[in-house]
Amino acid sequence: RSGARRTLRTALGFRSVTISPGGRQVAYTIAFDSAARNGLWVQGTASGSPRELSTFGSYRWRDAARLLLIPLNAAGGPHALRQYDVTANAWKTLGDLGDQVRLSDWSVSPDGRLLNYLSARDGNVRVLTLP
Repeated sequence: RSGARRTLRTALGFRSVTISPGGRQVAYTIAFDSAARNGLWVQGTASGSPRELSTFGSYRWRDAARLLLIPLNAAGGPHALRQYDVTANAWKTLGDLGDQVRLSDWSVSPDGRLLNYLSARDGNVRVLTLP
């Protein structure tokens, strides 16, 4: 809030940096760096150490404390939807989409209740109510 800048993390290959609603958390992927730094991470913006989430995929913030993830499925088949709770440091699988999302083309409504995605199967837009 002061306008002052500080470095949260240093790495060679940051990707998909996204800040949570309210600005208390940041999620990012590090790629093409050292094996110890590569991966998906969540970190508080005010303090705290980065937390590796030990998974890879496409992610969006649902709200200030929950990150939604569609894990990479190299084998094909329907995509799953998972949720990471930053406060509880816990994963929960919300369900199977029964479809694949085309090229990471999905989003979450501002109130966190709905998810929409572009179907890889037929190119149609799907909208789901989140549990």
